[in-house]
Amino acid sequence: SRVTGRHHEYIPKARYLIDEALDRDPQNYDARMIKASMLMTMHRFGEARELAENAVKENPHSSIGYGVLCDALLESGRYDEAVKACDQMLTVRPDLRSYSRASYLRELHGDDSGAVEAMKLSADAGVYGQENRAWALYNLGKLFLNQGNLDTAAYIFKGILEERPDYAYAMSGMAQVRRAKGETQEAVDLVTKAYQLAPEHIFVEQLADIYRSTGQTQSADGVAKIVLQAYEQHEKD
Repeated sequence: SRVTGRHHEYIPKARYLIDEALDRDPQNYDARMIKASMLMTMHRFGEARELAENAVKENPHSSIGYGVLCDALLESGRYDEAVKACDQMLTVRPDLRSYSRASYLRELHGDDSGAVEAMKLSADAGVYGQENRAWALYNLGKLFLNQGNLDTAAYIFKGILEERPDYAYAMSGMAQVRRAKGETQEAVDLVTKAYQLAPEHIFVEQLADIYRSTGQTQSADGVAKIVLQAYEQHEKD
């Protein structure tokens, strides 16, 4: 779903398969954890938290349960508990997924340097060319971008594209750098290509924002309609 941006195709298919698996084996641990992750995607945080809480009691040596629990607590505004769940996840398995969660929590608490450090560890724990490493690097680039370090962010986004050509999120990141430098048309071209590669609504939002900031109201309104249609489809799914 994330790799292709085709959420409306893959999420319902995944949901069907998970439910089928649980019908056959209701106590299957992995299936229940994937179900919890699916509930997070659907913003059903309370149900996801309940599944994750039961999972960590049942199997305190599996990191995935702590990861889902951390996410669910975070989305519920229970930050202190989310930090504890993340710490448990790091203790059980310090890897790309646990380091990335630690980075996000540090960012939320205003620890920018700590967030960068943890996201570097996350990317380093990944496998060259794999999507999850590219995603970690993209988020590392965004941290530098948010700090105003445009050249460092651009260096990271370009590096992602060397590892994984045509990675839409890296193109989106480069577009943000171009826009910050006042290179509006280059930013538009990059976001447009990103959307062509992965029909992710966040890219359309980005494009509408660029148009609106440059006074191209008609183009911005046209793109905004696409965003609203995508959200309507998401609600139906």
